[in-house]
Amino acid sequence: MRRIVFLFALLLSHALGAAPITAPLLPPSAAQVSVHAPAEPWPGWAQENEEFRLCAQIAAHQDKADQNLVCPWPGVLQIQADADGARFVLIWQVLAESWVTLPGDSENWPQDVRVNNRSMPVVRHGNVPQLLLKPGNYVLAGRIGWMHRPQALALPRGVGPVRLQVDGRTIAPVHFDGGAVVLGPGPARYPKLMRR
Repeated sequence: MRRIVFLFALLLSHALGAAPITAPLLPPSAAQVSVHAPAEPWPGWAQENEEFRLCAQIAAHQDKADQNLVCPWPGVLQIQADADGARFVLIWQVLAESWVTLPGDSENWPQDVRVNNRSMPVVRHGNVPQLLLKPGNYVLAGRIGWMHRPQALALPRGVGPVRLQVDGRTIAPVHFDGGAVVLGPGPARYPKLMRR
């Protein structure tokens, strides 16, 4: 069979005017294979208004194309809560310019928010605290003050693992109530009366 292939290739190359084949047809060794230089990155104009194509596509919402794309990916969220408020650190990876949600809500608004150690104002977008971030990796840190600790604190949708400390104690496992992390009952609103 090998001879037939060789003869056929010889006749075909002769008919096409190519130089005669003198060796059997074998796959080239790795040393003989030439690899093209890597492709150049797309120029900026080719991606204009198409940045969303860098986002991950989820097949769960086939009827609504804009819901198929996930551009911001939340990572680990660390919360330290006590009677006066909470401190949080949250990691985000943003694939295309996106609004990212912070822990908290209209009653427990994030304060002193820093993005990669730079101060940034929080905006009410979709009635929740959010930031508009460009593509990149971010560490968001801030605090939430309160007069009385709430039983639960609203979290960003799809947040990664939550590491929680309440009053200096690590809470494990962490409990959730809908889209909020359970902090537990706050300290008594009124101090106990002293007995005489």
